[in-house]
Amino acid sequence: MLLERFNTDLKIDPSLIESSLPWRGRESFTIHSLRSRFEVNGAISAAYPVLRQFLAEEEALLSIKALGSVLAFHGVLFRALSGKSVISQDQASELSNMDAIRLLPSEEQGTAEAILSRYCDDFNRAFPLVALIYECEDNPFLHQGIVDLSGTGTGNGKQTMSYDTPVRFSLPFREVSGEVDAPAMCTIALLQHLQNVQNCLMDRIVASRGSVPVQDTQLKRMGDGKKGGRRGAQSKSRPPPDTVAPPPGMAIEEPKAPAISYLSGPELIDAAVVNYSRDRDLLPLLETHGRQALGLGTGGSIEYVYARIEATIANRLFSGKSHVLIHIPQYPYTGQLKKPGRFSSLSSRIPQEGLPASISERISEEINTQHRLTRLLAIIEDCVAFLVSIGAVEVILIFSAAHV
Repeated sequence: MLLERFNTDLKIDPSLIESSLPWRGRESFTIHSLRSRFEVNGAISAAYPVLRQFLAEEEALLSIKALGSVLAFHGVLFRALSGKSVISQDQASELSNMDAIRLLPSEEQGTAEAILSRYCDDFNRAFPLVALIYECEDNPFLHQGIVDLSGTGTGNGKQTMSYDTPVRFSLPFREVSGEVDAPAMCTIALLQHLQNVQNCLMDRIVASRGSVPVQDTQLKRMGDGKKGGRRGAQSKSRPPPDTVAPPPGMAIEEPKAPAISYLSGPELIDAAVVNYSRDRDLLPLLETHGRQALGLGTGGSIEYVYARIEATIANRLFSGKSHVLIHIPQYPYTGQLKKPGRFSSLSSRIPQEGLPASISERISEEINTQHRLTRLLAIIEDCVAFLVSIGAVEVILIFSAAHV
């Protein structure tokens, strides 16, 4: 509008105005511009297989970091709801995520709240990827691809993971009887899904490589595509500048990683899990390694230094990463022994015999306070859950192996 008014009032040739404009339109360096070049240019796609696979999996990559957030919040809950603060399943439906944090010492609550904030954001972003909550059962907490923990499936009263969500949705728990407690399966299903996402992604990345990424210093030694001279002659017989071929017959061995859980600590979890952010890991690379003409009308002409982008992504995101195995401890709710059928299930698995009178009297003497009785019941509940889940034959085998 300003340009038209200026042209009308002063009667100046528009071509002269456009050639002297200090600001000129140009295309931005975005993932969409990078992806479009891979889609239309088969030669580029074939030459940079790791970058091609990265672009194909980029949306899934954004969600994998939720693994660390969920495990970190599990650590907060298991610490807050332990000892005298252990709760029952009924209490878990009333206690909110933030209420659990308030049970921690005051000096720990600030850090725990920051973990809760990340957990809520990452859960709401990643949970829509979980189509099945348990085996073949559909996820009842999604509506049109959005988290709805009300479970109504209608979108009415839509509830996302938040500070006020009951901890029943955050505490991992699986019924020994085989019944599905859908809220308790939320974080279990999410962790299992993200574990599969990373493992499948690493399989495809390794398969697409066929070679090992090099560091930036190696890229510089190979040259930046300059012609002539001894360096240019040598580069003709070398592999592409973004990769170094492995020795003939040598397979690329995946590093073996131990199982991780909320007990592993943030350092080990960060070392095992692919942690990708588009704003942090990709967009600055596009700005650094993007090439764009500055002439009038040429702002839409963008090229990228694909070798450097691919090498940096491979080293930054995937170097040292491999398959992950997530161990998910179950929360030890109180009152499980009172559930109907729990002791009958135990009787069907393990032969029951009465204790001698002398042992019963000694136990009664030792369990002479409410605190000791509560601790004993918690231990018994863990033992009963273990025995019911595996049965007598497996117990005999375990003890036999331990004895040997």
